[in-house]
Amino acid sequence: MDNEEDEFKVPLIQHEISVVIKGRAKENLDTYKGIPAIPSALPVSSEGDKAFVWRVYERYREQLVAGGQFDTDDVVLSALSQLSTPIWRRRRARDGFDAIFVDETHLFNMNELSIFHHLTRSEKSFPIAFAVDRSQAIGDRGWADDIDVTSLMPSSEERSSSTTINVKGIFRCSPDIVNLAFSITSSGASLFTNFQDPMALAHSNMTFEEEKKAKRPYYIDYSTDAAMLDAALSVAEEMRISMSATKGDVAIVVFDEALFHDIEKSSTEENRPVEILKHRGDPEVARRAKSAGRFVLSLPDYVGGLEFDGVVLVGVDDGRVPPSPNNQHSQSKAYLTFAAHNKLYVAVTRARYQVAILGVQARGPSAILKSALDAGALERKL
Repeated sequence: MDNEEDEFKVPLIQHEISVVIKGRAKENLDTYKGIPAIPSALPVSSEGDKAFVWRVYERYREQLVAGGQFDTDDVVLSALSQLSTPIWRRRRARDGFDAIFVDETHLFNMNELSIFHHLTRSEKSFPIAFAVDRSQAIGDRGWADDIDVTSLMPSSEERSSSTTINVKGIFRCSPDIVNLAFSITSSGASLFTNFQDPMALAHSNMTFEEEKKAKRPYYIDYSTDAAMLDAALSVAEEMRISMSATKGDVAIVVFDEALFHDIEKSSTEENRPVEILKHRGDPEVARRAKSAGRFVLSLPDYVGGLEFDGVVLVGVDDGRVPPSPNNQHSQSKAYLTFAAHNKLYVAVTRARYQVAILGVQARGPSAILKSALDAGALERKL
């Protein structure tokens, strides 16, 4: 903890508090001590480690009380306690739902997922259908190999009545983008005990007219960061013209916050045609970009749930994806690598037809892309 950089340490502690302590352990120290550590999360290995993190959690809770604030997990767990009361159990026959359909389930943690089976009309059957893409869940958002949504059901009878369907088709992406996504998800996947590759049996179902817009994904490197940022909009414009699309059909996704702020600042100062996306999956920004004739500019954390004809990924090079801490023996290395696979996979699969990836020559391509380059799933342009 002393040698780790804050930007890598903080997300691990956030996960430990929200998912493990508040979710799995229900804020009980003895329960928390019995929960095994997750390979891609905070490396707590002894009872002393758990006691230390628990003290951090208590200090965090004191700060919330002092500031009169609540975090999202407080709200969810409070709602859960109210949904378990006799009054709600009587009301649910009238106010409950006949069926519940949940998409993007991987974006929920286990606290949030616990709510759904309290919202059905019946207490005996749970007509809930949900879709999950496990490789989109950063680290362990509750999706470890020892946890599943069915484990939240109250009885073994209800768990046994659930059905799992493996979807083998990708309807949005071109075959070349599917190949690139497969290379990303399978690169280094053995690092993670809870990593499941949804692309292994995927295929594309595109029409002939759609395939004419598609090109093989390519990687271009530039001499400096400034040259790469200057070229980002030019590459996006060339991509737009080749697909006969609008600017709003192309997204520029920047994989480094410093680079993102630089391109955001220069775009504002020079009045470049970009619409900034700063909230995950915000469809209003995408609609506004289309109507105003602007490219969508964002970070990889926010593009999930949106679709574009093409994406330009900026700064996907060695040392930035995944980020390399100054301490090469960083305990957060597994988490950073898992998160980098996740973000790159999500960003690539936002595109239907074309993907361009930009980097800097001195750094070279990200290690995650090397298998794609070797296999020909990603073309390197000079």
